[in-house]
Amino acid sequence: MMQADILGLTCYVWNQSYNDRLSKYFKSIKPMGIVVYGGPQVPENAELKWRYDQASPADYSIAGLGEIAFAEWLLGLPLSGQKLTTMPTPYLDGTFDQLLSSGELFKVSFETNRGCPYSCSFCDWGGQARSKVTFFDTAAVKQTIDYIYQHNNITELEILDANFGIVAADVDYVDHMIECQAKYNNKLRISYSGLAKNGSKHLPVILSKVFEHLPIDQRNLKLSFQTHTKQALDIANRSNIDNQKLIPLIEQFKASGIPTTSEMIIALPGETADSWLETLHYNYHDLGIDFIRTYILHVVANTPLYEKDYRDKWQIMTKQVGYQDSVVEVVKGCFSYDLAEIQRMFDYWWFYSTFVNTGLLKGHIVDLYSETKFFIDNIDKMPLMEQCLQQYREIVSIIFKDEPVTTLNDRLHMRFLGASIKGREVEMLINNPEAATKELSIFYKQLNTNWKCDNPLDVISVVY
Repeated sequence: MMQADILGLTCYVWNQSYNDRLSKYFKSIKPMGIVVYGGPQVPENAELKWRYDQASPADYSIAGLGEIAFAEWLLGLPLSGQKLTTMPTPYLDGTFDQLLSSGELFKVSFETNRGCPYSCSFCDWGGQARSKVTFFDTAAVKQTIDYIYQHNNITELEILDANFGIVAADVDYVDHMIECQAKYNNKLRISYSGLAKNGSKHLPVILSKVFEHLPIDQRNLKLSFQTHTKQALDIANRSNIDNQKLIPLIEQFKASGIPTTSEMIIALPGETADSWLETLHYNYHDLGIDFIRTYILHVVANTPLYEKDYRDKWQIMTKQVGYQDSVVEVVKGCFSYDLAEIQRMFDYWWFYSTFVNTGLLKGHIVDLYSETKFFIDNIDKMPLMEQCLQQYREIVSIIFKDEPVTTLNDRLHMRFLGASIKGREVEMLINNPEAATKELSIFYKQLNTNWKCDNPLDVISVVY
């Protein structure tokens, strides 16, 4: 770093604070050095960018897609706003040759296309690419796949497309991976940043090929719904996969023994506790989703949610939460929910996460909506369960405390920010099997006279 004249840093919501500290350190050892920021965290809105620059230790910032713009800036040319039309080839132009010859193990990633055709209010993927997709030359993509498979010290390949499987060419790329795996005897793992979000006739074909021929870390079908509440979907400018496409897809993979995972966002604007519970009910009963992972709603730059007009329209209230090297902005209220309502959403999520995601009560739940409400409303009659839920509530209350900034020090609380997780309360159930069994049995016999599980803790299917 001491030999560098220009330090270029790509900024995301998760590394902005770290980059700020790194920039100040660079300036301390090289006062005449120049720091340039780029990446999704640099606002494209002129007024918001001005504010960002005023608070930033960087000398310059470049908004939008950076390969061409940064090159123009280095050459002293005016920024043209030209879009990327060819795939950057750091693998094929020799950039990584020395690094890959070191003998170290690597995970690599690249794009077969860039951009997203959708403009969800909470996601910057479509914003950064202006909701358009640039498809790169298929020959260059296949040459890159060849190059990667020729290096046996590469252990995993991640495709960074926002919607892999959206076009027929993606089937060809998977076929090429299968060919390269045999040709170079390199069984590197495959992962994807995002699969086709609104359905694609190519997706079932791709997933079948991947599950049958290529090693992957998790053998499941991941579906990003975020919610099933129409009002929340409309406000988010999002639509889910049509059931005529979705249900046959789920049934196809279940028949092959492949479980389904859904990703959700708790408390999108337009959501209520009841509508959130209806979403969980729909996932469980109508779609038969095996496992749900949830995330807190973060505000990121270059999204409608980041803009003042959008916030004002939907009465969105936010706060800053600091943890490790990051400071994130989370939504704590809007026109459809307040702090009490968001706590109720997390109560319902706690029930689902603890008793359904684990497999603990699967097969015993007749009506998730009514049984979840009954359980939470009668939690005071179950001392161990109440103690478990109270620990979870304390985490939620810290995250969403009504103050401008909250700094987290507890590792569990930090993890909660990234995804709503099972915490210490699940350990309490496992460590108190007699009390847990007694309380669950009493509760479920009130709802279901066919209850026959003598020790429900025996069926936990998730390791904590």
